[in-house]
Amino acid sequence: MNTVFISKERLFEKYSFDIVFWIVKYSEKFSGIYNSYENFLKEMDELVPDLFYVELSSKGEMDINMTQLIREQFPRSDIVILSDGKNYAYEAFEREILDYLVYPIQKQRYEKTIGKLANKNTRINISKE
Repeated sequence: MNTVFISKERLFEKYSFDIVFWIVKYSEKFSGIYNSYENFLKEMDELVPDLFYVELSSKGEMDINMTQLIREQFPRSDIVILSDGKNYAYEAFEREILDYLVYPIQKQRYEKTIGKLANKNTRINISKE
């Protein structure tokens, strides 16, 4: 599973680097952290991610509309939103986002996300320690 993390404000630095560790741990291939979707597109080199983690601030620096751009260009990719608030939760599920995680993210809650991915995709190894 090829994974990309898009994080403009790097909220994970404020809350916990654990989320980055978990993302890398459960990814078959982690392709990096990008500060914008546009920068990801510039650097992607034919990369087609299976999974996007998209960080959205409750202050609205990165808009949930970016998920629509991802869907249009990568219709088979899953999207998980990480946020410091629930501002976009309803809209995220209306857009069929796989999951919506609110900082601070607990490991048990993240493992539920991995379970959802595992149910959709056999390339996830949920037994990693």
